[in-house]
Formats: sequence, structure tokens, C-alpha cells
Amino acid sequence: MLLSVIGCQQPQQGVYFPKKEYIPRPLPEYETTKDLLPSPIFDENPLWVKTYWKALDKYFHALKKYLTQGNGLYITDWASMDNSERNPYLYGGGTGIDISSEMVLFANNLTDIFHELGMKNKEESYRAEAARLAAKINDLMWDKERKFYFDLTLQGKKAPVNTMIIRGLENYGYDSLARVIALNHIALVADIYQKTGTIWENYAPDSLSCGYVSGSNKVKADFVGWSGIGPIMYFMEYAIGLKADGVKKQLEWSVIP
Repeated sequence: MLLSVIGCQQPQQGVYFPKKEYIPRPLPEYETTKDLLPSPIFDENPLWVKTYWKALDKYFHALKKYLTQGNGLYITDWASMDNSERNPYLYGGGTGIDISSEMVLFANNLTDIFHELGMKNKEESYRAEAARLAAKINDLMWDKERKFYFDLTLQGKKAPVNTMIIRGLENYGYDSLARVIALNHIALVADIYQKTGTIWENYAPDSLSCGYVSGSNKVKADFVGWSGIGPIMYFMEYAIGLKADGVKKQLEWSVIP
């Protein structure tokens, strides 16, 4: 009644914007655009550095406070990936292998940040936190018989998950295996693109197809987003061999036959 009096209409739900027509344009060149890019925060603005590390520090402790379970590991409704719902299927203070592993990565990244900033106490605190959590994961989530960590979705593998695996392998010296996985991912994306004409939200980990939300329901098409990691980052770093080090301001080119 109120809506009709003031002349408003209820919003129409479930409406999608039409797909825009792609208009090819030349890519910008670094030499003509470099003056528009921001300078690295470590070079010119120490106040930014303080702002960023404080925000990351508080974010980590907020996650630890609200997502830690009784066994010391982590859980979240969607396990940080929106096609891998968790809570209804976990028991005994259930935990997710992915979110728990992400917190180890987070702690290790903060360890590196505080090392660069010369903040010894925080560096050691996060190093110990990463080691404690990693030990918990190995103790509680490793299946000795099947020789793998469990509580993973088989519905679809997202590019950020592959990236965590690849970076983890590189961190422990398995560079060749990391490159094989990255190149396999690129080939998968390219093959499915040739067959379907689009980039998908994620891809099946055990077959040459896009991922599925449940049953026969496919994930989103025309979804570059994080799926662009493959044809962009993997292609640059593992197919061409170019890797950038922002801290050292270096670009390394590895020519691999």
C-alpha cells in the first residue's frame, strides 16, 4: 500500500545486464603510461606501510578469534571458495583444509612483511603461529593410507587454489612439478575454451570440462575474474618464463626448453 501511495515500484529481481559487445583496443604501453602508475609504497610513503601492516595484523587476529574451532583449526561457511559449502557435512568441531592452509599462508606472509620492516617480535610470533597451525593440519587432516589431505570439494577447482598449490611446491623446491601443473592448467583452459567459446568460473579437477555447482548445474560462464590467472599469470611465468620481484625491482627470465 505504501509503495502505491508514493509512486514507487518493487525492484525486479533476477534480472541480468546484457552482455557488452567487445570492442578491441590497442594495449597500453608501459613507456606511455608509467607516469600514471603509483610508486611502490616502500619507496616514498612510510605512513602507508604502517597503515597496511596494522590492517593485516588486525584482520588475521579477527579471523583467528571468530573462525578457530576447538581443535585449533579453521572453518568458514563456504571454505573461502563459493562452491564448496562445508558446515552441514563436518562433525566434531569440523574444519576445512583449505581455509586452515590459507591461514598458514597468511601467517607466513606476515612473517615476511615484519621481517622486512624489522619488527622482530611480530616476525617471530607469526613464524611460530604458522608452524603451530601447519603441525595441526599434518596431525589432524593427513590420511596416511590415501596419502593426501582431506576435506576438499570435487565439484570444481578454482584458479586461486591451483595457485596456492603451485606456490607451495615452489617454496619447497618442487619447481618442475609446479611448472607442469601450471602448464597443464593453461592447456585445460585453452582446450575447453576451444570447445565452449568461453572462460568458466572454475574447472573440473578430474575431467576435461568446466566445474559444476551440484548435479548437472554448471558454474558461471563468461567468468574471467580469477580464471584469468591461468592465461595471464601462468602463461607469463611458466610458459614464457618471466617472473617479477617487486621488492628487488627485478624481472627474471628463465628460458626452459
